[in-house]
Amino acid sequence: MKKYSSVWMLYARSTIYPLMALLGIMAAADVLLFGLAAGPSMSLTMIFRDSHIPQAALVVYLLWSAVLLVPSSAKAGCTLNRLRIGPRAVFACHAGYNTLCYVILWGFQAMILLAVFGWHGTQADPNVYGPQSILLAFYGEQFLHSLLPMRDWTGILRMLVLSGGLGVISASVPVRLRRGKSIIAPLAVIAVGLPAVFRMKLAEPGEDLIVMVGAVVLAIVAIRSAFPGSEEESYL
Repeated sequence: MKKYSSVWMLYARSTIYPLMALLGIMAAADVLLFGLAAGPSMSLTMIFRDSHIPQAALVVYLLWSAVLLVPSSAKAGCTLNRLRIGPRAVFACHAGYNTLCYVILWGFQAMILLAVFGWHGTQADPNVYGPQSILLAFYGEQFLHSLLPMRDWTGILRMLVLSGGLGVISASVPVRLRRGKSIIAPLAVIAVGLPAVFRMKLAEPGEDLIVMVGAVVLAIVAIRSAFPGSEEESYL
């Protein structure tokens, strides 16, 4: 078990600082964009629609993915070889770590927006802001509803499965690079995967199921293409 936790710590040490910086940038961007769009007579939904927060979130998502896609350095390869853990076990640890990172990004974005909306409520005109304003915004706006699907449990399950799929696909990129394979396909999936989900219709279990099945299928394809045979490999 200690070997596997060491692999997790290896990936965490190589990404933690840029990921934390991105979380700080995202929080600052959300506050700034919301503040610039806010008006005294505007409803919470109107402010959000004018804020361009979803576009900023897309940029952070792409940068977040770029950090997770950085291949292991030579030093990391030496460490992995010393741990004597098979490539598939390392891949599983990497996929699990990346999945957790995507879930953190999703949850942090929702938490920041809840905090910003709540603060706005303390300053807003009571005629345009009421006790249900935040709930109505998260239920009625596609981007917000994707972050916090409220009572739509399939939406929550969709985001968890999608995070797992993205975690597996992103972890396959360094493996494919070491094997000299093209990484265009996994990069394309990562680039369009999550942004497309944020444009889905509200409360559509059928579409949620399609996304979940697609994420699982693409993750399986990524695993099979990264490890087509039973041969072992070095990380150097």
